[in-house]
Amino acid sequence: MSAGVSVVAAPSAAAAEWNLLAEASGHGITARLWLNEHTRQLHAEGVNMPRLSTVRLDGADLSQASPHDGATVRTGGHNWHPHDYRACAGFISETVCTKWHRHNG
Repeated sequence: MSAGVSVVAAPSAAAAEWNLLAEASGHGITARLWLNEHTRQLHAEGVNMPRLSTVRLDGADLSQASPHDGATVRTGGHNWHPHDYRACAGFISETVCTKWHRHNG
């Protein structure tokens, strides 16, 4: 778990800072892979998460559990380097993942 994990609404106030790299939906859950253009960090986000389900950033080993049903949960930032990343959200039996995204900076 990352200390920088937050439960948030989708990026809006500073929307220009956020670049959506990949998105996938299923089982009523949406997984998103974001790049924060200001900090240059990658984040995984799960939308409409069931309680105790998990959002994770594969390739960076960051994850966080949802505190309640319907939550939007985002992992803390990861200082990226050339590597493949994806965002996954849900329970082990019903996980939704974006396609792997090669991020070269």
